[in-house]
Amino acid sequence: MEAILPRVFASDPSLTAVVASAAGVEDIDMSILGDALHNNRTITSIDLSNNSIGPTGTDALCQALKSDNVVAAVDLSYNQIGWMGGDMMADVLQSTATLTAVNLSSNQLGPDGAESLAAAFKWNTLVRELRVASNHFSSDSSLALLQVLRDHQALVTLDMSHNLVDDRGVIALTEGRDEASEVAELILAGNVITDAGVAALANALTTNTALTALNLSRNCFTGEGGEALASAVAKNATLRTLDLSSNFLGDAAGIALAEAVAHHPRLTEVLVSDCQFGPATATALATALSANATVARLDVSSNSISATGAAALATALAVNTALTDLNVSLASLGDEGVAALAQGLVANATVASLSLAGNAVSDAGAAPLAQALTTNRGLQTLNLSGNALGDGAAESLATALANNSTLSVVDLSLNLIGDAGATAWADLLPLTTSLTRVTLSNNALGAVGGAALGTALRLNRSITVLDLSGNAVGDVGAASIAAALAENAVLETLALVQCSISNLGALALADAVATTTTLKALDLTLNTIQATGEAALRDAAARNASVSVDVSCQPGRDWDDGDGDSDDDGLWLGAWRRSTGAAAHWNVDPLSSAIAK
Repeated sequence: MEAILPRVFASDPSLTAVVASAAGVEDIDMSILGDALHNNRTITSIDLSNNSIGPTGTDALCQALKSDNVVAAVDLSYNQIGWMGGDMMADVLQSTATLTAVNLSSNQLGPDGAESLAAAFKWNTLVRELRVASNHFSSDSSLALLQVLRDHQALVTLDMSHNLVDDRGVIALTEGRDEASEVAELILAGNVITDAGVAALANALTTNTALTALNLSRNCFTGEGGEALASAVAKNATLRTLDLSSNFLGDAAGIALAEAVAHHPRLTEVLVSDCQFGPATATALATALSANATVARLDVSSNSISATGAAALATALAVNTALTDLNVSLASLGDEGVAALAQGLVANATVASLSLAGNAVSDAGAAPLAQALTTNRGLQTLNLSGNALGDGAAESLATALANNSTLSVVDLSLNLIGDAGATAWADLLPLTTSLTRVTLSNNALGAVGGAALGTALRLNRSITVLDLSGNAVGDVGAASIAAALAENAVLETLALVQCSISNLGALALADAVATTTTLKALDLTLNTIQATGEAALRDAAARNASVSVDVSCQPGRDWDDGDGDSDDDGLWLGAWRRSTGAAAHWNVDPLSSAIAK
């Protein structure tokens, strides 16, 4: 953030946004930013999410927001502003002439913060987007806020997730509300809404013409509420995204919802993970997909779909041309169900992302899937994590992908793949030009498999992210991968967490880190690297500022931190570095975050 402060002070016309998310911003930094923002006439958006801003820093920002500026959007989510900071922001909202989007999620505002916001919105008429999720509101304070927001005519997006919103709050929001309401996105996930509250929402939905996204996931309603919503959805022509995941719906509500989906003119996302559905709902949804021409994303994961439901979905895939994202993870498919879906993929050219994680798929189920991949030209992302795939599955998939030019992301983590399977994938790497992200973490690879993959990386020209974490590739595998980095010109993110790497492997990787021009993130946490190996990596990271290296939490390390004990303080080294700023010259950026993105 330091680099942009002079431009903020100077009202540089080319700078319209302050973006400092996860930048280690604290209260002391906020006083400087606040001074810079006073009378600034160019900044319209401020993103300070995921920092350590408290009430003092919030006060500095709020004083600036009350000055003559043009800030329209503020994101303070995932900070520590508390009820005092919430009260300060509420004061700004009462007088602002420019703010239209405010995100205060995950700030521990508490009931007092909610009531302050309720008081502010009695006066505010400008805010169009309000996100206050996960703030420890009480049911009563959530009710107070929703009662006020009911009459706020400008609001387009409202996120009140995880705030103990109950039926009273939902009824207050919908009862007597002007049918011309502009709310287009309503997120009430993770609350305590039951059938009564859902019935009120369903009643409003039958006449509402503005709402396009409704998220009621992780609440407490049953099939009664689900059927009421299904009936409302059938009468509503504007809804595009519907998330009912993790509620107690059952097949009767599932079938009713499928019938509503079948001919809905605009629905694009239907998310019904963990809704206690069985094969009957899956079959009904398959019938709906055969008729529907708009749904692009369907999530039926964590339901007991079984092979029967999978077969019905496969039939739909053969004729549907709209669906691009299908999640049937944790759905009790087994080999038979995956084989059925594979047949559907042969005739389908539009599904780009398919998740089959956690379905007890073995080598037998992987074989027909691999065969389908030799002809399918639509699939780009495939998730097979958490199954029972062994070397046979890895070999058949590798063989198939040698003739596939569209699949780019493959997740085979948490399986039983050993060195033979890794060697088969090593044979694939020089041939593929489409694969960009490969995850083989938590399998049974050893030094042989690690070394084979390392050798293959020398010739690969497409993979940018590789995760081998949780495999005992050891120093031999690490050295092979390190040697490959000298020749590989595309790999950007490499995860070798808990890979039995000691000093020898660390020294080899340090040499690679010092000279690489493409690698950006290397995660070596939870290995057995000693002080000399860590020092080498430290020196390499200092010399090559483009690479982020994380070697924190090395089990068994005895770090003398001066506390007089002999515990393994190395386990807490990463946390210590981040809390004290000692990691700055390391360019530390945990690889897990990079992979998640």
